[in-house]
Amino acid sequence: MAGKIPDLIATERAGTGKGAARQARREGMVPGVAYGGSADPVAINIPFNVLIKQLRAGG
Repeated sequence: MAGKIPDLIATERAGTGKGAARQARREGMVPGVAYGGSADPVAINIPFNVLIKQLRAGG
């Protein structure tokens, strides 16, 4: 039986590359890239506290 799939709220990141990722980390965010379908990849940020909370909860 499948469990509930939790939602993670991500925001679009303006910059790409190492510098932008490091800046995001300094601001308490986890940088990432969302891929899917035929759309172009989108650089995103997820708040660290929200992500770690979901991971620890097993979600």
